[in-house]
Amino acid sequence: IHCRCVKNLFIMPTTAFNQGSLTFRPTLPPPWINNNNQQQNIHHFNSFPAGNTSSPGSSSESSASSQASSYNENSNSPLRSPDTTTYEEIGGVGKPYLKIIEQPHAGFRFRYKTEMQGTHGAIFGTQTQKNRSKSFPKVKLCNYKHKPGDNQPIIRCALFTGDPDENKRIHHVHRLVCKMTGTVKDDPHDIPVKAPDYIAHFQQMTILYTKKEDQLAVLLEKKQYHTRRRYTDIRSNFAFPIDELRAKCAEEIKSINFHVASLRFEALVDNGKGKYIQLCPPVYSNIINNLKNPQTSELKICRMDQCMGPCQGGQEIFMFVEKVVKKNIKVKFYEEDENSVVMWEDYAEFRPEDVHHQYGIVFKTPPYRNINLKESEGNVTVYCQLERPSDGAVSERRKYQYTP
Repeated sequence: IHCRCVKNLFIMPTTAFNQGSLTFRPTLPPPWINNNNQQQNIHHFNSFPAGNTSSPGSSSESSASSQASSYNENSNSPLRSPDTTTYEEIGGVGKPYLKIIEQPHAGFRFRYKTEMQGTHGAIFGTQTQKNRSKSFPKVKLCNYKHKPGDNQPIIRCALFTGDPDENKRIHHVHRLVCKMTGTVKDDPHDIPVKAPDYIAHFQQMTILYTKKEDQLAVLLEKKQYHTRRRYTDIRSNFAFPIDELRAKCAEEIKSINFHVASLRFEALVDNGKGKYIQLCPPVYSNIINNLKNPQTSELKICRMDQCMGPCQGGQEIFMFVEKVVKKNIKVKFYEEDENSVVMWEDYAEFRPEDVHHQYGIVFKTPPYRNINLKESEGNVTVYCQLERPSDGAVSERRKYQYTP
């Protein structure tokens, strides 16, 4: 490999050549070449909410900052999909990133503080099986190399809103608490992680529903903690912009959906001076719906008085369901082929007045796609299920047969 010097600048080839295998592998420019593009990609994390940069001084701080600064802020979205490039693929430095190994269950019953007195359920993971082993949300810190002198990294979990646009998610007014050994701890929840896997298991977490009169105080407390961690070392004389924070909290509460939430995970390391450095961009879990609210609860068909009817449709059926919203519910009939592909679907006929106290629906079946079924063809098996238009949620299906 040849180098040439032009005005004191070393020009290196951008491709390494392996003569034995006749393969090419991209290589990074040598560290002494400092061009404009590289300079633009250097990033310190003082722009991230919980990522506090600080003046150099300790070995843990400097090495942690070097890993954090590998993230490029100039991307289109700071919440883009994590970089899965390995050290071998780029021939050198890898970027730390967070990966959610197990998501929280999509439905959870938000509880009031008075319900914390007895036993209560926790937020389980999606791999939890009924009446069998329980699992919990798990998060892994990838591509992180711990160096001697560094403090142990932590993965922090906090409760955020469930806005479909992750860029608009903010602190939630509800509380994410962990009840262990008789004590209740509020979020954020920090779990130290270590080699070789750097995996955090978040167990026994519960979402506490905050009453309307307490929402401003809870959100303001979260903002104060957030602000203290964002700026300099903890100081007794630190002046909070309390009026500004209170006004911002009051405005944010107006746009929060109180029955939808998400978990935010971020990887941090203590720099030894009471401040945390953020190692990579945060990640958000899937949305968690409040099962106590009919707008987001799990749909369920409890019983049907008929499971068979004429192919011309029009048969009246009484269906008992879990609590639904009468203006936000449909009953869908559909048929699948041998490959489980939907080949026909239609909706039952009923009015909002036919939804009885949110627990019963009286409807008429739609006509089958072939209203001239013959006796020789026999009955045709289709399926029916509840459907919620607002979020597309559906219930487990029930069999229904059309007769000639």
